[in-house]
Amino acid sequence: MLAADARKIFLADAAACELLRDIPWLCESRYLCSPDYNRRMHEVVVYSRNGCHLCDIVKETLRQFEGAADFQMLEVDIDDDPQLQQKYNEEVPVVFIDGRKVFKYHMDGQRFLRALAGRP
Repeated sequence: MLAADARKIFLADAAACELLRDIPWLCESRYLCSPDYNRRMHEVVVYSRNGCHLCDIVKETLRQFEGAADFQMLEVDIDDDPQLQQKYNEEVPVVFIDGRKVFKYHMDGQRFLRALAGRP
């Protein structure tokens, strides 16, 4: 799904959720009805390294959703910091949302949006 298409869906779902907030079972996208979703800018940190194919895929997936959800992405190269290299050497890419580790190795766009909204 392209980011522009995703944004249209999210805006439509958010509007529907606002109208249907008194009837929550009618809202199909429950994770978008979360009171925290799109209420504040989330911080997404990606620990990665140069030459990491999985890292590139995760970062590209995040870039596709940058316009569709409220988050700022920060990329951190673990090879620039010996402590980070020791901590995440075998796990990259690692994705944190608001200081909480949510993904390593792989990340699906829909699962990312659910995690961003605080849903499993």
